[in-house]
Amino acid sequence: MRRFAILDILIEFKYVKLGEAGLTGEKARKLTAEELRSLPAMISQMETARGQLKRYGDSLEKKYGDLKLRRYAVVSLGFERIWWEEVDH
Repeated sequence: MRRFAILDILIEFKYVKLGEAGLTGEKARKLTAEELRSLPAMISQMETARGQLKRYGDSLEKKYGDLKLRRYAVVSLGFERIWWEEVDH
């Protein structure tokens, strides 16, 4: 009998410095989710993370065909904010 499900998870993490986004920690904390997702530095890093997840995930699934891989892209704005999403393959 199986008591626990084992999840196959791949996470790609990117970090954007506050200065790179032209923000202070205080301003970053006040951003709405929409404003956070519209910052050019955040968009760029999220696109990079998605691409890497596609390549890495496809390679893993090719090598280990029985995976039920879930892929997550995570982009942090300093240590103040985070944007994450599950990425379909």
